[in-house]
Amino acid sequence: MTCSETVVHVDSGYEHYFLRYHTVGSVTHDAEYGKALGFFAGSGAEALGLNHQPIYENDIRVKRLYRGESPITGEVLRRGMTTTRTYTDKEKGNSQKYKPVSALELCFSAPGDTSTFFATTRPENRSRMLQALWRSLPLEEIQSKFCFTRTGPGGTHREAAQPIFACFTHSTNRNSDPQLHVHVQLFSTVLRVNGRGGALDTSYVYLWCMSKGEETAYPAG
Repeated sequence: MTCSETVVHVDSGYEHYFLRYHTVGSVTHDAEYGKALGFFAGSGAEALGLNHQPIYENDIRVKRLYRGESPITGEVLRRGMTTTRTYTDKEKGNSQKYKPVSALELCFSAPGDTSTFFATTRPENRSRMLQALWRSLPLEEIQSKFCFTRTGPGGTHREAAQPIFACFTHSTNRNSDPQLHVHVQLFSTVLRVNGRGGALDTSYVYLWCMSKGEETAYPAG
């Protein structure tokens, strides 16, 4: 399984894509909200009572997290998410606008032969393969070793953060070719040990993702 990373900025449109795109493996259906498109994970989600809870179409909780707000109450958890900064590109000499980072998009893709087999096998086999794929996601490793937030004057103190993940499983790529993969949104808004909101120090997760770019073993179902 391979991993790629994309930095998601505020108002980039990612929320509209994931909250409308058809997913696979959903077994949850709600009379009011419809079919689940994904699920929450992570210690931050658990602290908020969201761990393993389904995500539905146009889910306001996901939209709030992209904006740095509490998914439950809508109160601000991470400050500065509405601030657009302007800086000068030293090489080009022109001004650039920089919007805050709302999430890191971690895409975990199964090998090509696995994706092809998934597309052609029986439903019961696909169910087992999805369970194996979800178990293989290294969310616990990312959470326990690479999720930190900065506190104190100038952000000099580093402390462990409780992350919130939103996971969406797709079986094809944008060309409709078989490609089994999971989009994991690691929100830049995290919970600190005192229960308050803070910003994720994304540098550690970025380095981890760069070290995991090579294909790794896909577990048997």
